[in-house]
Amino acid sequence: MEIAIGTGIYYTLNNRLNKIEKNTKIRNNYISTIHVLFTLCTAVYSYSSGNQTNELYRGNTIGFFINEMIFFLNKKLTVTAVTLIMHHLMMISLLYNCSENSSVINNGLVIGELSNLPGNNYIS
Repeated sequence: MEIAIGTGIYYTLNNRLNKIEKNTKIRNNYISTIHVLFTLCTAVYSYSSGNQTNELYRGNTIGFFINEMIFFLNKKLTVTAVTLIMHHLMMISLLYNCSENSSVINNGLVIGELSNLPGNNYIS
């Protein structure tokens, strides 16, 4: 369920931003920034409250990954694109293979997102 919701949110966000910003590179950097900020805010909430937020992580990460794959299917694959695809596949693998009490999820996602800050992610 969280995958469908995450995908729907990023699809809607992309469509709404498309009405405001026609430049695909800038629009995708906005979406990428929202993805990173949501992941970091979820991690802070999880650390401070002690609540596990795996559903939020999965919905956000997989929804964003599907959104990126749609973008990359319409473009020539570059080293950057392959790197981002591998980044999300590794994060998804962590989300589904770590126990809910594992700090690897919070730490891995935070480190993964900080290493993937937007700005040079998309080449037009």
